[in-house]
Amino acid sequence: MSIDFRELFRYQRGDEVRIYNLRIVSPGVELWRMTEVAGQEATSIKEANLSSTEEAIELLHDIERSLQAGGWTQR
Repeated sequence: MSIDFRELFRYQRGDEVRIYNLRIVSPGVELWRMTEVAGQEATSIKEANLSSTEEAIELLHDIERSLQAGGWTQR
């Protein structure tokens, strides 16, 4: 079985990179965050289960605003 992730955006601060992905599941989507740090193994965590487009858009905007306010830059 293939797990299909779609990258939405990635942000970097220092040597840390955060990559946000969507995974299609029934009946909605999952939001996953992968964290990469130089010299360390990448980690992933499921951030949310989303059931509507509106919910997903609102959450993604909130995440991007928070990252930018925290000094992260989009790559």
